[in-house]
Amino acid sequence: MALITLLYPVVGVFLLCTAAFKARDVARDPDNRAVRAVVHTALALGLVLIMIASTPALRTIPGAEAAASTVWHIGVLWAATSFQVFLLFSTRDRLAATRAARVRRGLFAAAAVVLALAWLGADERTKDYGFRVIDSSPSAAAWQITFLALCGWAMIDGVLLVARFAGHAPARDLRVGLRVMGAGCLGGLAFCTAKIVTAAIQTFDLAHRIVPGSVLVVLVVTTFTLLFAGVLWAAVAPRVRAVPRWFRRRRAHRDLWALWNDLRRTPGLQSYVFGTRARSASGDVLHSRHLHWRLYRRVIEVEDMGFHLRPWYSQDVADTARQRGQEAGLAGDELAALVHAAVLEAAMRACRAGTPGADAATAPVLEVSTRDSLDDAAAWQQSIQRARRCALLREVVPA
Repeated sequence: MALITLLYPVVGVFLLCTAAFKARDVARDPDNRAVRAVVHTALALGLVLIMIASTPALRTIPGAEAAASTVWHIGVLWAATSFQVFLLFSTRDRLAATRAARVRRGLFAAAAVVLALAWLGADERTKDYGFRVIDSSPSAAAWQITFLALCGWAMIDGVLLVARFAGHAPARDLRVGLRVMGAGCLGGLAFCTAKIVTAAIQTFDLAHRIVPGSVLVVLVVTTFTLLFAGVLWAAVAPRVRAVPRWFRRRRAHRDLWALWNDLRRTPGLQSYVFGTRARSASGDVLHSRHLHWRLYRRVIEVEDMGFHLRPWYSQDVADTARQRGQEAGLAGDELAALVHAAVLEAAMRACRAGTPGADAATAPVLEVSTRDSLDDAAAWQQSIQRARRCALLREVVPA
């Protein structure tokens, strides 16, 4: 319980930062109502959690807790309404979603007015102790009933929308996100039910134990977590899955530096290098922006510089490398990489030594691995670079 309470401000600040981050997308695409609703949801939930965390400090001020409670309950309804708007614009056409969103925003505005008027019309006892109980005070009853009715309806509406559209959403991540949001709506519905049961027990003085406050806190945290995780799933999940690919490409970019640098230093090949590049391996590793574009350029430049060296390709070197590789038990792509590395290394040395090149049409045709994508091409060139460092290559092309 104490740990969850400590997490309120942390999660609140995280949600506010998320709202600020997603606001960039709204600035780039102002007509995207779904993203705008995500920003509103994150902003509302972040402010609510920070206000809940500051509630103990407000209890020393008479009436302040009730005022803060009213404000953050309005914030919860704002978040619930924004969540409904997000679901509407994610699952329906724009015209139908706009009409349905207007209805939900109108209900939210009416509920906010009711909660504010209930607080203004409450007696001093209710203001001092907050709206935790529906006792004989009509203001407290109106306050609780309005909040629970609209919040519960928002959760039911979310469950129905998810049940209707989650099965045939166009993207897998969107389907998963909708189902996670549906689980969050069920958690919110359980919270509203628990609050109604607690209020009924307290109001009618029933001989039953009320729902513990820790259970309500767990339901609130679970609901917020699932709802926001579902909202962000479609945007975050592809980026999370791309993290291993980013590290793999970064390693490929680093591994190819030696091959690219040796080719670049060969006379006549500098013109194939585009722009200003790192002059050392360490500087190349530290520069990590625009990695996809930089790896793409490196792979293309290595291919182009290797093609330029074709007049210096030697069939004798290719045959010797293939024979030594077969004797060492190499086959397939490993053997092809060894042959390619040997021919390329011999061609670079011959070009640097000033040996005249032969006709490119008579150059040996090297076996290559299938390269249908950037990652495959980079992996193939990495295998060539590994072959350049092996002992077999030094036997075929002595230093």
